[in-house]
Amino acid sequence: MSGLMLKIAVYGLIRFAYGLLGQIRWEWGFVLLLMGTVSALWGVLYALMQHDLKRLLAYHSVENIGIIFMGLGLSMIFIGTGHPVLGVLGLIAALYHTLNHALFKSLLFLGSGAILMRT
Repeated sequence: MSGLMLKIAVYGLIRFAYGLLGQIRWEWGFVLLLMGTVSALWGVLYALMQHDLKRLLAYHSVENIGIIFMGLGLSMIFIGTGHPVLGVLGLIAALYHTLNHALFKSLLFLGSGAILMRT
């Protein structure tokens, strides 16, 4: 459930930024890159301090969504500055990490549930 719910925000951002806004400006990408960087660092720092497995996985999701937003921000910066090939590569990287996170997060929750049930 968590793997799907977080991806809805990524899908909504992609649909809004690339579909509805028209021309993409590099400033929007810079803001998204900055927010993604802060989110990734915040998620990592809080995950390092956790002893509860479920909270650790939750902060790990915050970190990975930040990494995805960093890829989307770079994509918007490249498209806004006239480098569409690099922009598409950034978008593909963000989408690939989104799919990767959805798969491995489900497996991590499955494994952590098995560990918590045994201990």
